[in-house]
Amino acid sequence: METEVNKEDPVIDLLRELSALLSEKEETLLELDVRIEEGMDTDDLENEIADVEEYKGRVITTKSRVHRVIQRNRESSRPSSTDKQLNYPS
Repeated sequence: METEVNKEDPVIDLLRELSALLSEKEETLLELDVRIEEGMDTDDLENEIADVEEYKGRVITTKSRVHRVIQRNRESSRPSSTDKQLNYPS
């Protein structure tokens, strides 16, 4: 996903698919984390919470970057008002 996001001309459909996959994995990780926390000693829980927060931050950052690239692509593919006037004279 990082590779595609960093490309000058990313494949938007691929980014959408990867973003959906990332969201699914995020949900699975959160469910697993709840189960792990339920079975952990309090002493180990602090480290687990720190790890979870790191993963959440990375997921949010990546999803945000993907969203910005998709939005930028969507905006650049729209015809401007000047283009509309040139293509469709009144």
